[in-house]
Amino acid sequence: METDTTRSDIGRTLLFAGLGSALVAGLLMRLATVTILQYDVIANILCVSTAIGSGLVAPLFWWSFIVKPRQLTILRGTLAGMATSIVAYPVIWCMIAVLAFFFIKQPEYGINLGEMVQGGIYGNLVSALFLAYWSFVSGLWIPLLAIGALVGQGLVIIQGKVREQLNLVP
Repeated sequence: METDTTRSDIGRTLLFAGLGSALVAGLLMRLATVTILQYDVIANILCVSTAIGSGLVAPLFWWSFIVKPRQLTILRGTLAGMATSIVAYPVIWCMIAVLAFFFIKQPEYGINLGEMVQGGIYGNLVSALFLAYWSFVSGLWIPLLAIGALVGQGLVIIQGKVREQLNLVP
């Protein structure tokens, strides 16, 4: 019975990390886009994509840095947040491409890569991966390291305070 309890505790901990990361990422993107894009479809796609991408990736690194070694420290939370922000970046771009394909029917919202991409969902995904690569090369992702580090630290602090009530690991 101890194994089931441990598995459910681990599951709750990973769910906590994923939902916490998704909530913070979505809210930060909303704050960043509300003044520029107000409340249009593009802003909603950016916020939802950021929340989904971050929420999917965060549990993987929370497991690697926090749960598996059973060490809830600020440094490990910082590393988990930074790793999440790096890996989630192309995932977020792909989520934007998929959601844009279904919710924005106008081609001017994509980028034109010439004859290489014909369009459709495949074209959107290729464009998204190109944009993710270009922004990595140009260094546009570097501020995300600081944001990821702060989110990881915040999740460590919150998990430390609610660990007993929610039966979270470690």
